[in-house]
Amino acid sequence: PAPAPPVPGLPSQRELEQARMALDRAERAFQQALGQQQNAIARRDQAQREFLQAQETFARQIQAAREQLAAAQAEVRALAAALPASLRAPGALAQATQAARRRLSELQTAWETSQREEKLASETLARAQTALEMAARQAAAACAARDEIAVRFHHDLRDAGFLDAQDYASARADSDEIARLDQRIQQFQRDLTSAAAKLEQARNAVEGLGRPDLFQLEAALARAQQERTYRQQRCAALEQDLQATRRHLAQLDALDAELAELEVRQRIAAQLADVAQGKNNFSVSFQRFVQITQLDRVLETASLRLRNMSKGRYCLQRAPEPESRSKAGGLNIHVLDSHTGQARPVSTLSGGESFLASLALALALSDVVQASAGGIRLDSIFVDEGFGTLDAEALELALATLRSLQIGGRLVGVISHVAELREQIPARIEIVPSHRGSSLTMVLP
Repeated sequence: PAPAPPVPGLPSQRELEQARMALDRAERAFQQALGQQQNAIARRDQAQREFLQAQETFARQIQAAREQLAAAQAEVRALAAALPASLRAPGALAQATQAARRRLSELQTAWETSQREEKLASETLARAQTALEMAARQAAAACAARDEIAVRFHHDLRDAGFLDAQDYASARADSDEIARLDQRIQQFQRDLTSAAAKLEQARNAVEGLGRPDLFQLEAALARAQQERTYRQQRCAALEQDLQATRRHLAQLDALDAELAELEVRQRIAAQLADVAQGKNNFSVSFQRFVQITQLDRVLETASLRLRNMSKGRYCLQRAPEPESRSKAGGLNIHVLDSHTGQARPVSTLSGGESFLASLALALALSDVVQASAGGIRLDSIFVDEGFGTLDAEALELALATLRSLQIGGRLVGVISHVAELREQIPARIEIVPSHRGSSLTMVLP
């Protein structure tokens, strides 16, 4: 067959072999850089996924903390709705106030501790974020190196006049091209030597520096975020407890002031109640005091009538107070006998004298009632029995007293079986008994 004649300027076989070897080395470097780039991208993607997962976990924890906070706020409102009954006892309020103030001091100390711990967690988080940024920069540098090697490889192909590696394999270079390629190879060698020197310089610069462990840094970041979240929640809870304690202290102070005012009012009311119930120096209740006052008025009026009916011998007065303060007194009646000048109990009076004293008291009571209660008038009075115990003189005095009432405009009725009264009372109703029953007889003057 007819082989193609050589074209002037094509490289020799030796030059092609040298160029092929250089190309193989460049391809191996490119593949190594490409593998490093892929590893860096995989580590970056893994870090991003774990970071997103941590963010989702953080969001769920925040939501759960908000729900717990809402439940705690509802519980605080329910507890604040009513003051515990245990604080209403005397002295319990002061003890609860002291305990609440001690609790407030403890909460403030815990709040300060949580603030310091939150600051430490923030610093740890900042360091973790710095390490993560450094790792990202290193991954970006690897990607840039890979891109630079690929650009250089294609540049070398273009410099050699090939469209791609396949075009290069099918092409044959002439002597001039080989010379030119040789020059370029030499230039490449010089560049490679310079790059090797720079690489050595870079290695010396990074010697002793360890590659950051992204997994540990991300784990530290997650722990720091969890710790920060916990400290923030704890700080918020302590703040809520502090606010609730302050509100409780304000309520306790208000209740203390209200209790002091109520105690003053209670002491006044208790003192008035004791006086009204007779717990005083005289052992006399308010009701008995009023009764004693009314009895003095009745006795004063009754004594005037009894003195007339007994021809100036008797008058009524209250008995002296008992010697023992444990016994209620003030309502007993004594009769003062002008013949002896001494007072004695009304039980020592005879039957007739007792009737006169009772009559005087009944008439005096009606007079006092009319004088005290305006609009009330006692127009009638009835006396039932008792006249049989009187002698003729006493009977005459009693009837004279009753006649004075009649003259004053009152209707006086007497119920008695004493015969002498029929002669003294002109208008009367007589009851006549018989075997057929009793009958009434009207006797008019």
